Amino acid sequence: MVPADILLDGHASPNSPSPEIEMQIEGADHIRVFFDLDCACGGKTFSVHGFKWQAGARYGTLFLSPLYLECRSCGRIDLVFDSDIHGSDAEQGVTSHRRAEGQRDTIKCSCQSATLQIRNSFEYSDDLFNHSCFTQMGREQDLFSWFDLIGLCERCNKWFSIASFECS
Repeated sequence: MVPADILLDGHASPNSPSPEIEMQIEGADHIRVFFDLDCACGGKTFSVHGFKWQAGARYGTLFLSPLYLECRSCGRIDLVFDSDIHGSDAEQGVTSHRRAEGQRDTIKCSCQSATLQIRNSFEYSDDLFNHSCFTQMGREQDLFSWFDLIGLCERCNKWFSIASFECS
């Protein structure tokens, strides 16, 4: 479950009763799915790397894609999200999102720890699965409209939003 103080963007409700089960929430139009991430080695904590970008007074500092997870157990680094290759827009050949601008940096909790447990969320529009052009693709799971990454700090045990991307 996503803590109540974490507000996820997108169209669906920020919370669901179960992080592992796909479910429809807040209205008939959107589905949000949550996953806790582990490394292939079994490690459960990561550092998250992205591009720190100053978005102006209204939005402050944002992290842009691509985002990478570095396992704190084995050091393996894997791409977790890139707006040019993941999501509905990318699947349909739209790559107009701002990405890889600013300074590459490690994302930290407000306590300055970079050791995090990671949960990601994918949001889908219900109507995508009703169109024959999409259901015949065989990759409907790649047509998510929103991606969120949140972290649980190992030091202070607080959840916080790492990044949120509209993908359609």
